[in-house]
Formats: sequence, C-alpha cells, structure tokens
Amino acid sequence: MQSGLVAVSVDEPKTEPVGQVLVLPGARYSITEPGLFWPCTALINLGWRAVVVRWEWTEAAADDPERFLEAVVNQAETHFDPGLETIVMAKSIGSLAARWAADKQMRGIWLTPLLQREDVVSALIGCPPKSLLVGGTADPTWALTPELRSRHLVVEVPEMDHAFRVGMDWKQSLAALGTVCETVQDFVASDFSAG
Repeated sequence: MQSGLVAVSVDEPKTEPVGQVLVLPGARYSITEPGLFWPCTALINLGWRAVVVRWEWTEAAADDPERFLEAVVNQAETHFDPGLETIVMAKSIGSLAARWAADKQMRGIWLTPLLQREDVVSALIGCPPKSLLVGGTADPTWALTPELRSRHLVVEVPEMDHAFRVGMDWKQSLAALGTVCETVQDFVASDFSAG
C-alpha cells in the first residue's frame, strides 16, 4: 500500500505465522540490499510474517527524521496482525524507532544502529532486555556503551562497516553478511521458539 513516499507491504510465510517483524530500512539502504534482504528472508523462512517498509529518503525526511519515523511506524502498525507477537528489525536510521519500540516494550533486531546518537542509546536502554544489536568495528556509528553491552545481546563483526562490507574484500564481506544472517536466525529460533 502506498502513502506519499512510504510504501508498506506484507510478506507471509508458507506456514502459519509464529510472529511478525516490522522491517525498517536505512535512509538509503532498502529491503533489496543484502544486509536486509537476507535476514528478512531468513525470518520469513522461519515462519515470521514480515511487514516491510520502503521509502524514498527525501530532504524533508532528513530534516526531521524523528517525525518521519514516527509517521512511518504509525502507518506500518495498520498492517499488523494483532494476534501475533511483534518485533522490529531496523537498519541504521531505522533505529530512531527505538523510542517507539521501548514505549511498546517490543524487542528488536537493531542492525548497525546509530549509537553515536544519545537519543538512540537511551531508547535502546529502555527497550526490553536481550534485544539484538549487530554492528561492525569499522562502522563509525557503532559506539557501544557498557550498559548496552550488558543489557542486550551484542554481535560485533570485526572490520565490518556500516554497509555490511569488509573493505573491498568480497569473500570477507560475504562472510560478514553470513554472520549477520545466522545471528538473526539464531536470535528468533532460540528466543521466540520460531525454529
């Protein structure tokens, strides 16, 4: 369904859903990019219903990203199945939805969250414990605090940057992406009995 510059679609698993995941992209990192496409596919294969957001990141969104994300999650919520447990999987700027997730006490999978922002760190601290944070040591936005490390499950991929790449080495980059996908799969399989 289209509304302005935001589109929300729903991908159903082949079996009865075990839960649903709200997938929020990065500013210019969409669901078609491998760092979101494959983790989302892994969740669908495990029986998760995916509510996927696509957007065009405009100057207006960049000027007030918090307000933009608030409108996005409000639109996405209209696609939720109220009978299913919901988690959020967000990439980069999508981590601005952490305040919304904290208010709803919703666990999340936070891929390359913007940890250089105090508001994001504070919101993630307010999220239910044992949410999943995934980032790389070559990502300047990956600034873990001791409190985040002790409260949540943290996977830190050596030399991975904000785009899930390890330099220009395709083998190491694919291995890093594999680590991200396995981490997401293991998180839902063990913590939500989805596998």
